[in-house]
Formats: sequence, structure tokens, C-alpha cells
Amino acid sequence: MFDTQDQCASSILETIPLIMRWIRSKMRTYRDRSLSIPQFRAMLFIRRNPETSLSLVAEHLGLTPATTSKLIQGLVTKKIIHRQTVSTNRRKVQLSLTNNGEKILTFASQKTRDSIIELIKSLSTEELNTIRSAMAILSRDFFKPDSGDQ
Repeated sequence: MFDTQDQCASSILETIPLIMRWIRSKMRTYRDRSLSIPQFRAMLFIRRNPETSLSLVAEHLGLTPATTSKLIQGLVTKKIIHRQTVSTNRRKVQLSLTNNGEKILTFASQKTRDSIIELIKSLSTEELNTIRSAMAILSRDFFKPDSGDQ
């Protein structure tokens, strides 16, 4: 049993990063060309973490708060991100996508989804069901509330 678990863990460690690299590449291909990669990554983080703070975006991007503030200000100017001061603490800022920002990400996501469909269209129904089952299992086990980073 250990060999099977070890082989499964190795397979996950080898395969998931390759898939994510492919997905990131496609998402970047379909991003609005007026956006830098860090701006696009910030938008994706904010989409997954509505009303997040500037410091969490900076941590995610690996940038200083000052650099992130300039990056976010560019997105605010383009009306892609809404920046709102928290009423109870004026030093805290909450970030969220505007409708325009959501449209930009929805376009990139849909085009990437279309690319995935093109890639898997030759798979059999059984293979597609196997992938869907594996994704459900991974989602269940990796995204429990106590599973750390999500």
C-alpha cells in the first residue's frame, strides 16, 4: 500500500505543477495586453480573496507594500480594481474587482477553458469521468478548512 501511496504522491508532485504552468501560460496569453503579469496575478488573487488587503496582495506577489501600492493604483486608475478604506481603520484598505476587472478575468478564464476542452476533446467518456473523479477527490482532500494554504 505504501508503494501505491508513494507513487500517487510522486505523480501529484510531478503532474500538478506542469498542469498549472500550462494553465498560467494560457491565462497570460489571453490577458488584456495593457496589464503586466504582476497586475494580472494581483487581479486573480483579489478575485479569489474578495475585500483582501494590500499587504496580502504584496505577500502573494512577493513585492514590497510600496511597490504593490503603485501596482494597485495603476489598476484603480484603469477602473479594474476598487480600493476602499475600511471605515473602522483608515489605514486599512480593502481591494475588490470592478465589473470591468471581472470581465477581463472572465474572458481569460473562458479562453483558457476553451483551450482545455480542445486539449481533452479526444479523450473517451471513461477517461473524462476518471479525470473528473480524480479532481473531486483532490478537491475534497486538499481543500479542507484545516489543510493550510488554499
